[in-house]
Amino acid sequence: MKLFASFGSASTLVPAASSVKRFPQEACPASRSDAPKPIAFGLTDPLNCPLVITGCGVVSPAGAGVEVLWQAVRAGRPLDSPLCGPAFARLPIRHAGVIPPDVEPRLPFAGARVASLMALAAEEAIAQAGWDRSTLSDVATALSAATSKGDPGAILAVRRNWLARRLMDGQADAFLRSWPDGPGSLLARHLAMSGPRGCSVAACATGTHALVRAAGLIRDGDARRALVVAGDASVVPLLIGAFARMGVLSPDRCRPFDRDRRGFVLSEGAAAVTLERADEAVGRPLAALDAWLIGADPSGLTAQDATGRTLARSIRLLLDRAGLTPFGVALYSAHGTATPSNDRLEAAAVRTAFGGHAGSLRVMAAKSVLGHLLGAAGLAEAVLAIQAMRRGFHPPIANLENPDPECDLRIVRAGEPADLPTAICASLGFGGQLGLLALSRCD
Repeated sequence: MKLFASFGSASTLVPAASSVKRFPQEACPASRSDAPKPIAFGLTDPLNCPLVITGCGVVSPAGAGVEVLWQAVRAGRPLDSPLCGPAFARLPIRHAGVIPPDVEPRLPFAGARVASLMALAAEEAIAQAGWDRSTLSDVATALSAATSKGDPGAILAVRRNWLARRLMDGQADAFLRSWPDGPGSLLARHLAMSGPRGCSVAACATGTHALVRAAGLIRDGDARRALVVAGDASVVPLLIGAFARMGVLSPDRCRPFDRDRRGFVLSEGAAAVTLERADEAVGRPLAALDAWLIGADPSGLTAQDATGRTLARSIRLLLDRAGLTPFGVALYSAHGTATPSNDRLEAAAVRTAFGGHAGSLRVMAAKSVLGHLLGAAGLAEAVLAIQAMRRGFHPPIANLENPDPECDLRIVRAGEPADLPTAICASLGFGGQLGLLALSRCD
């Protein structure tokens, strides 16, 4: 149990009293002349070194790039648009967040939309981190690539060809690309990466799990750094119809914590970050990954514990791992799907976990603008939390007109400047999936 807890915490080296992280070279044993003999990839005691995020990338319905998405989130400008064409004509929900037409020519792979979105997001993160080809090809550079369901477009294309009896010898590759690990495999070949590679699948917590997986690879000594990428392209008639039948899609806007909320808006996109040891970071540290947690809620396939107790316990455990008190957290990035049950239980969990601080804890809900990126949501929302911390701004919750009295949290309808040195990011998913991150700003 002691070993398990150490994988999720850097608190032994990060004093709880310090909310903004600065990492001198002597912070890690590997930088000392009296360090013990390296045990893996030249690392010494990889369990005891802070991890930092040095690059971020996003492709979203706002376009390609973190900046264009941040400006939409800052302004509270929803990014969904009408779905046109005969394929969507008979659906009860005919709007979603889709990649703008000007981004389409930049997608590198034909017939592999998820991998293409991942590659574009990864390109931005890699550039910001200052990684070159030799860094990517280093066997000590891991790839943690994730998607919640593979590539829906690819598998549907294989099905169409099967029904039309047009399956050719090359169709096997198309089928393999549709598997959950298919986009990551294609991305690894595209970037000539030969280090450790993992594929996380955890429903709507997938992106968060991908970052946790990468942190584990570094802490285990299996890698020195990691590229973390999550993507999703589920804006297809089959999945829109399925989510609509489940009653989780909004007929108009996504309204987290609003009394009249009716669900989320489906979106497509990808997010990427570069994760490195603080003492060996190539790029400038943007934020520290202080602690993480993967949990589970056995309440049901599509429901979490309605009382919020499971999530509350998980948050308190995460705070303990990060060496934080409830009052030491400045920002809570909510899962915030705007379904009646999710927002109610999440608000209850925040009140339980943060106690007297819950009323002053700032809450952001990016899905109100971005929509739900499903397998990429957790990582994209972590990127946005980092932007909020670094830019000193609490973005508004869009579409909020009638705040639900059962969700009495500190939510704002107009953004405002704020000092945000620390953040907790929450991701929940079907099947009881749960993922949490504790982040802090690096100056």
